[in-house]
This record gives sequence, C-alpha cells and structure tokens, in this order.
Amino acid sequence: MKPTTLSALCLLAAMVLTTIASAQSPPPASVPLCELLKNPKTYDGKEIQVRGKVNLEFEDFTIYDLKCNNFADIWLMLGGDAATPIMSMWGDTNRAPGKNLSFLGKEYALAKDASFDDFIKHVTAREKKKPQYRVTATLTGDFFAENHEQDSRMIGDRPGFGHMGCCHLLIIKQVSAVESKQITPDGYNEKWSNRREQTAKP
Repeated sequence: MKPTTLSALCLLAAMVLTTIASAQSPPPASVPLCELLKNPKTYDGKEIQVRGKVNLEFEDFTIYDLKCNNFADIWLMLGGDAATPIMSMWGDTNRAPGKNLSFLGKEYALAKDASFDDFIKHVTAREKKKPQYRVTATLTGDFFAENHEQDSRMIGDRPGFGHMGCCHLLIIKQVSAVESKQITPDGYNEKWSNRREQTAKP
C-alpha cells in the first residue's frame, strides 16, 4: 500500500472515530440553580445546563435565583472571543477577535446564534445607566466551584472567581430559551442584593 493511501485511510479513520465519540457524548446535566449553589463541588469541572436570571451591572455579571441567592454566587464568563461586557477586578474586558477563550489549559468556543444575539442585546441594554430588561436564560457551559490561586486582594472566604473572588464560575458555551422583561421602576431591585437586604432585616 502506498504511503499516501495509508495516510488518507488513517485520517479517515480518525475522523470517523471523532464523529462517533461526539455522537456518544452525553448531554450536559440540567441542574437547578439552587441545587448548584447547595452542592457546588459535585459539579466542579463539569459541563452543565442551568437556568436563571442574569444581572449585568458594575462589577457584577452573575446568574441568580431569588429563591436561593443572597449574594453574587456564580460569575459568568463568555466563551469564544466575546469579552466580559462590564468592568470589574476580574478583568476580561478585551479579547482578540476570532480567538477562543483559553482557560486552565482548555479552549472554549461560543455558539453565536440568534439566542446569543438576543441575550446580549437585552442584557446590555441601558436607560440612564441602569439595566432596561430583566433577562432570564438557560446557559450551557463548564462550571468551576473553587479557585485555588486567588491573590490577596480577593475575599478570602469566597470561591475565588469573578470580582474580588466573589463567586463560583460558569464559562458560557451556549445560550438558549432567552426571556426578556422590561424593568419597571418598582422592579429594579428584583435581584440577589435586594434579597440579601430582606434576609438581613430582623
């Protein structure tokens, strides 16, 4: 058999095996947000699917559920070349165009489809510097429970990712089932920080 023919057959076999492996890969586990917060180490390093409300404000890009959040618990980071759309000590506000995110030795792509466009459009919409919409979405990505390399500027008893080490981390690879509701003046404080204030009252 000629070397070129052998090389072609090896390449074809590798492509077939890759296709089979992809087809057999289990779908990501769908995890209720409150369950994720209750048992974060169970899902550490795993691909998951989680649904919740997304808050995007100064030093805050997080997903939350009013039934269980009273702190910014899960920081969000976009895959692909999409930078974090808010300033914070976490940084990540600039990405090289066309280059996927590389984190802890792994490359993360991002599905830039109609759902993602809808998500970004509404979560970044502003009126007088305040969010215009309360956005709920299903996010698929890799979850990290704890950062063992946070520096001394961070909050020592927190998971270590995000602004000042506030949070666990979810690297988003896909966004789906986006729902956007315009925020009314009396609904602005419907977020985790408001729940913290309520639970702190005697």
